[in-house]
Amino acid sequence: MKGLDFGRKLLCSCVAASLLASCGGSQTVLGAPAAMAGQLVSQRSSTDVFEMIYGFTDQHNDQQPIAAVTSRNGVLYGTTVGGGGTIYKLTTGGTETVLHKFGHEGDVDDPEGNLLLLGGTFYGTGYVGGAGQGCCGGVFSITPSGQERVIYSFKEHSDVLSPRGGLTPLNGKMYGSGSDGNGGIFEITTAGKERIVHRFQGAPHDAAGDVKNLLVYKGVLYGATGGGAHNHGAIFSLTPSGSEHILYSFRGSPKDGEGPNSLTMLNGVFYGTTSSGGSNKTCEGGCGTVFSFTLTGKEAILHNFSPTDGTRSVAALVPYNGYLYGTMCAGGTYGGNICYDRASYGTGKGTVFRISTTGQFAVLHYFEGYDGAFPVAPLYVLNGALYGTAQAGGDLWGTVFRINP
Repeated sequence: MKGLDFGRKLLCSCVAASLLASCGGSQTVLGAPAAMAGQLVSQRSSTDVFEMIYGFTDQHNDQQPIAAVTSRNGVLYGTTVGGGGTIYKLTTGGTETVLHKFGHEGDVDDPEGNLLLLGGTFYGTGYVGGAGQGCCGGVFSITPSGQERVIYSFKEHSDVLSPRGGLTPLNGKMYGSGSDGNGGIFEITTAGKERIVHRFQGAPHDAAGDVKNLLVYKGVLYGATGGGAHNHGAIFSLTPSGSEHILYSFRGSPKDGEGPNSLTMLNGVFYGTTSSGGSNKTCEGGCGTVFSFTLTGKEAILHNFSPTDGTRSVAALVPYNGYLYGTMCAGGTYGGNICYDRASYGTGKGTVFRISTTGQFAVLHYFEGYDGAFPVAPLYVLNGALYGTAQAGGDLWGTVFRINP
């Protein structure tokens, strides 16, 4: 049975129960525009920076986007995971087309990671499916016109299996992460030749778990995931030849974060979020943090999240115009710290935020349900705007939105 955790779909027979009063009750989408929606917490603005540009309607099982969008020639491309998943394209004006529906024999399913555009073709990963055993996922390619093929199917016992994250290019090859067991990093060519670069060994001597997105800096791969000396998470470096080093081990609440997400870099410094930990104990295990990390090994907490800021960060930060932008899966208008299940009904459905490198924090938008709910993907910069996805809300099946910073 497929696991149910961060980044997995929990919208089932209750039809997005977190947005409805009950499975058998009214199915009116919750929320009316709140007075705070689209405004800054620390610096209120009269201009709404948020626009919902598309709401998924379950047509062709096209539902629940949990990956970020990317673009080609000004058009957005992304994936959904509901019903096995789809690949879609979407104009910035809100016209959507399904390019591929996953689920045929030998195909992968559940494309949770972001698409990578390389040489005019998109590449991505599927958490399950694939040829042969069909248990373990694979890597696929798809042209902008919708011609899809599986270029590699992961093999049980010999590969790092079940990738949840996207692919990262380096020197003409692509790198990704498997989530099975302690996880690990693989390399693959566009022709489908695959190699295991490193298998994580877990705490206390190594990292453990999947890496949503790797970061490349000066020819070296960097990532953040679980494990580490204190089993609260770790930042690591990895060369393409397989030389790995743990650069930092998180210590957990109350003085440090726990459960780090993907890294980003701005002006030579790494930045990221943790889904828990930190000094705010309103949330069980802490509400999470924003942190910085230098290559000299110095880590600092820039912000401790609160339920009204948003909680349970899952996505990487995105740098733009000297600031860092991110999404929070839970919390916001009504507080709370539970993402996308029945217990989150009546609590906040996430936020979009901005933070400076010195820790100046502001919420840009509070999700209410009608505009989206429970975002778990990073934002994407296109033509001076930030585009994102929310895995629920809108017409119940998720939304694509735009932030005009």
